[in-house]
Amino acid sequence: MHPLLLLLNLAAAVVLLLYAVRMVRTGLERAHGAALRDRLQAAAQNRLGAAGGGIVLAMLLQSATAVGVLVASFAAGGMLPAAAGLAALLGADLGSALVVRLLVLDLSALVPLLIVAGGLAVIKSTRRRARQYGRIALGVAFVLMSLQMIGAATEPLRHAAGLPAVMGWLARDPLTAFAAGAVLAWGLHSSVALVLILAALAQGGALPAEAALPLLMGANAGGALIAVWLTRGMEPAARRLPLANLILRGAVWTSFSRPDINRMSSAKSYGYNTDPDGDGKTDAKEKWILESVSTGNPDLKPMKAVNYDASLEWYNGKTGAYSV
Repeated sequence: MHPLLLLLNLAAAVVLLLYAVRMVRTGLERAHGAALRDRLQAAAQNRLGAAGGGIVLAMLLQSATAVGVLVASFAAGGMLPAAAGLAALLGADLGSALVVRLLVLDLSALVPLLIVAGGLAVIKSTRRRARQYGRIALGVAFVLMSLQMIGAATEPLRHAAGLPAVMGWLARDPLTAFAAGAVLAWGLHSSVALVLILAALAQGGALPAEAALPLLMGANAGGALIAVWLTRGMEPAARRLPLANLILRGAVWTSFSRPDINRMSSAKSYGYNTDPDGDGKTDAKEKWILESVSTGNPDLKPMKAVNYDASLEWYNGKTGAYSV
């Protein structure tokens, strides 16, 4: 297949995936938007309820970002405590992961049924809510179709001569892979869509696990950054929640260290046996026996480490909070 045609097929699959995710989200918002907001606000009276509400809402909307913006708006209006808001965002993160896990299953047999049911609801029904249900069904079908298209479009890549080199580079440089995942998630404005793309590539053998893991972590960080960007003009109380969620996603840093000066020095050191006759006394210097000669290496390279960290602490009680 010609490279331009391959890229065109892959781009078409990605655009269809983005559009399908948007169809599901907007269909649900139009059908039950006010009710979902009310349910989330009611569930946010305690942290466990807020987390459960975040899980359900993210799975329904297929977007933790949408939940993040919604929760931030509640916090800006003083309708949501900070601890409950952060719990809802953490639940949304889990909910988006669960919906990805569901969508990567082999559900291709449902595609014709979803298209027929959704298409008839949109075309024939005169009820607004029924039409939105049809949009949701079509959106789910298009998600499944786009994943199949991504797998078919990347089939030639699995046999490309340069693919092992690129994948090996990403596997050896996880920091670059992490940054690439974050930038792609930001560009797509959907971490769910990017994770689905990565899952399709990994299932087809085009993406090894060593490269997929840092890309996935970058996608999670980039997805959290979207909510931070979208709430940048809100009140400080609203901006804190997406920012805390971003920090909670984890930290990645690179550390460098030089070898100690003795290992880098070109000076030589000599080791002698000062008691060759073994009588327990130091013999005259001319009787010493040379046993070793050691020297440093000025060409020693710095020691480098890529570190990953994620943590969560919960202090129980009415005044408890999450700490990251």
